[in-house]
Amino acid sequence: MKRLVWASVALAAACASAPQDDLTVADEASAEQKAYWSASAEADLRAAHAAMLANHPGPVDPANPGFMDVAEKALRSSLELAARAETDAGYDAVLASYQAAFRDDHFQVYRLASDADPEDRWPGFIVSYRPGEGFTVVDTGAETSFLRDAELLSCDGQRPGRMLDERVFAFSSGKPDQDAYRVYHSRRLFLDDGNPFLEPMRRCRFRLSNGRLLSHQLEWLPVPVEIYQRTYESTFGADPERAALREVEPGVFWINLPNFAPNEGQVNEMRAVFAEVEERREELRAAKAVVVDVRGNKGGNSAWGNTFVEALWGAEFLANHQPPASRGVDWRVSDGNIQHLDDVVPVLRSQGLGDVVDSLLLPIINGMKAARDNGEPFFFEQVASEERGLTRPLASPEAAPVYFLTAGTCASSCLDFADLMLSIDGVRHIGFPTQSDTLYLEVREETLPEERAAVILPIKVFRDRPRGDSEALIPQDIY
Repeated sequence: MKRLVWASVALAAACASAPQDDLTVADEASAEQKAYWSASAEADLRAAHAAMLANHPGPVDPANPGFMDVAEKALRSSLELAARAETDAGYDAVLASYQAAFRDDHFQVYRLASDADPEDRWPGFIVSYRPGEGFTVVDTGAETSFLRDAELLSCDGQRPGRMLDERVFAFSSGKPDQDAYRVYHSRRLFLDDGNPFLEPMRRCRFRLSNGRLLSHQLEWLPVPVEIYQRTYESTFGADPERAALREVEPGVFWINLPNFAPNEGQVNEMRAVFAEVEERREELRAAKAVVVDVRGNKGGNSAWGNTFVEALWGAEFLANHQPPASRGVDWRVSDGNIQHLDDVVPVLRSQGLGDVVDSLLLPIINGMKAARDNGEPFFFEQVASEERGLTRPLASPEAAPVYFLTAGTCASSCLDFADLMLSIDGVRHIGFPTQSDTLYLEVREETLPEERAAVILPIKVFRDRPRGDSEALIPQDIY
C-alpha cells in the first residue's frame, strides 16, 4: 500500500512540474485527432450511402421493398459508431459495420490504404470452424504448439459460435447462416485489427487433443507476416496457382480454373489451357475421369466459363445447350454505371472478347442510355423465351464422368459457371458448398470523396433467376 501511495505522489509531482502549456497542446492535439477520425468516418459513410442510393438497384427495386429499411438502419447504426471512432482502426470498423448489414459480397465499403497501418495482433494460434466438429486450433506459433488440434470451447464465458457472429460477422458482409462463410471467416476470430468496438479476449478454454481441459490466458502479440497466408489456407487449403490441364494418373485428367479475373499474363495461360482442352477433346472424352477444379475461383468475367464449356464439349454443344435462365436483367441506370460499362469495352476487346462486346455489352450500354434519356430507373435486358426453358439437349457428349470440384470460395461468376456445369448430364458436384450471391451483381468500384476508401456497387438485378437469392450450391459428395 505504501508503495502505491508514494507512486501516486511521484506521478502528481511529475505532472505538477511539467509545463502546463505543453500538456494543453498535447490534449488539444489528441482531441483534434479523435475528432478528425470521427468526422472522416461520418463523411465517407454518408458518401458511400449516397453512392449506393444513386447507383445500386436496391433502392428502386420493386421486388425488394425491405431494402431501404435495411439501408437506413445500417446508416443509423454506423453513424452511432462513427461518433465514437477516434482512431484509424475505428474508421475502418465503421465502414465495415455498414456493409455488413447488407449481407452481400457485391456491396462493400473498404479502405484503400491505412494511414497509420496499425500492427495486427494474434494470440499465437489460428482457429478454424469445421461443420459438425466445432472450432479447432489448426495452426500455432512455437510457444503455443501445445494447443495444436485442441477444440475451442469458450472465451471469457462466450461460446465460439456466438463470438464469430458478434466479433466477425458484425463487421463482415458474409452470411452467418451458411457453412462456406462460417468456415471462411472463422480464421479472423483471433486476428485483432485494432477494432475499438471490440474488447480483446482474455482467457479461453480448450479441450486438448488428449482430452484434457485447459484454461489459457491469451497473450496478444504482433502477427508474423507469414501468418496471413497460413490463416487463409486454414480454411479451404491453398488455392491452385494457375490454370492448368494435367493427367494426374493414366486416364484421369485434372483441369484447374482458379481465376475468372485474370491479369494479362494469366489471360495467356487461360487461353493456352483452353486450346489444349480443345485439342485433346477426344482424349478427354475417352478418359476414366475429368475433374474441373474451381477452388480459389472467386469470380470475374463469366464469359470465361462459356469459353471453357465450348473448348471441352464443342461450339455446337454450347450453342444447343443452355441452363435454365432468368427472365432477364434490370440494369440500374445512372451516369456512373453507364460510364463504367463504356470503360469495360476496351478491356474486353484486349482480352480477345470482342464478340461479347458487340453482341452483348453494346446493346446494354445503348439501352441504358436510352432509359436515362427517358428518366427510367432501369433498362431491362430480356432473355429470349427459348433460352429460358430446357427445350434443347442436355446430355453431355462426354463418355468420361466429369467431376466439378468447388471449395467454399466459389462466388460471383464462379457460381454462374457452376450453374452451367451442373445443368449438364454426367457432371457431378463434389467438394464443399459454395458461397452464394444475392440477385444484385455486376460490380464496379467508386472511390469516395476523401480518397481514403472506396465502395463496390452492384449495378444489375436478376429477375426470376432459377438459383434463388443467396442460395448456395451443395455438392452431391461433400468433403
